[in-house]
Amino acid sequence: MLNKNGDRPIVETLSPSRAAALISAVCYRMDYEVIPHGGSPSARFGSVQLDAVTICQHDGYGRHQSHRRPHHIRDDGMQDFVVCLPLRGDIQLAQRGRSATLAPGQFALLTIAEPYTA
Repeated sequence: MLNKNGDRPIVETLSPSRAAALISAVCYRMDYEVIPHGGSPSARFGSVQLDAVTICQHDGYGRHQSHRRPHHIRDDGMQDFVVCLPLRGDIQLAQRGRSATLAPGQFALLTIAEPYTA
């Protein structure tokens, strides 16, 4: 998602269902849900492509959860990695029987070739 000049990310505010479709289309297939936590749930999402690296920014209102499941892996066969780096608030991750809570400034590397929950 680049602007007409191809150099600046486009960031838009989306409904949870639109955010799920966009994240799956731009990044990789997953299930995505928003669990309301006061106010109207929504998500801001933006991405920019730098050669072979896609950088995505996700800012959610409400509790957001994504699941990369075996059928997603079978369907797209992707072998990439994702770096999770919270800028505000904690995030919880689980993969391969291990879990972690990341605070802003901490990061974790996940493989999308195996199921995970974030």
